[in-house]
Amino acid sequence: MKPWEVILQRACTASGLNSSEWEQIAASVRERAFFSAEVTSTKILEEMKANVVAMLKDGKSASEIRRDLRTMLFGEGYQPDEQWEGTIKDLRTKARLDIIIKTNTDQAKGYARLVRDTRAGAILAFPAYRFVRRQNRKAQRDWATRWANAAKAVNYEGVAKNGEMIALKTSPIWETLSRFGTPYLPFDYNSGMGLQDVKKSYCREIGLLGEDEQPKVPKLPDFNEGLKK
Repeated sequence: MKPWEVILQRACTASGLNSSEWEQIAASVRERAFFSAEVTSTKILEEMKANVVAMLKDGKSASEIRRDLRTMLFGEGYQPDEQWEGTIKDLRTKARLDIIIKTNTDQAKGYARLVRDTRAGAILAFPAYRFVRRQNRKAQRDWATRWANAAKAVNYEGVAKNGEMIALKTSPIWETLSRFGTPYLPFDYNSGMGLQDVKKSYCREIGLLGEDEQPKVPKLPDFNEGLKK
């Protein structure tokens, strides 16, 4: 599955819920919805979704998307509450539009990557991920502590115990680590973190796999499975 196909399968959900309220919704529902906090217009979400697809599929730039979405918002007569004008809650601001664009594109890419990385050929050669920093941040989150807490929460199931942030791709730690409750990148907003494949030989060396043990090939749920129930 290609990233833009992931976005196409998401249903625009103009619930008006804020970020905290959305985080209380089951991850299986959230990952199948295209939404933005406190947005109540389906038309606005549909335009946002179409533009994210255009970026992933056709290479439309973020600046072009911001321009077109601002034009659309003006045409729709969008106006934020006076207290939120110019803040992250104002849909017209660069900061808010960039969050919408980046979060949705990163999640689509993350899901598509997990599908590729857990196919038989890939997971048998590289059964685990190493959690690494890809980009520096001025205020970096304490991922080492978050990793340790998540490992304990899943009783170290499929998690390396040698001090490295390494776990089998099938380990429940990934969902526990994620702010979004999903087992793929990103695990939080603008985190700067990424994943590296870990070879089967190293997984055996550090005890993630037994000497003759083969990695399990998971059956990923259909992306729309949660909407069929």
